[in-house]
Amino acid sequence: MEKRYLIYKITCKVNKKMNMILNFIEKSENIISKLKGRTRSE
Repeated sequence: MEKRYLIYKITCKVNKKMNMILNFIEKSENIISKLKGRTRSE
C-alpha cells in the first residue's frame, strides 16, 4: 500500500510539473508567433 501511494504521489507531482512546463512552452510559442507576426507586418 505505502509503495503504491508513494508512486501515485510522485506521478501526480511529475504530471503537474509536466503540465506547467507544457503550458509555459505553449505561452512562449504564442508570444514568439505574435512577435514574428508583428515584425512581418512592420
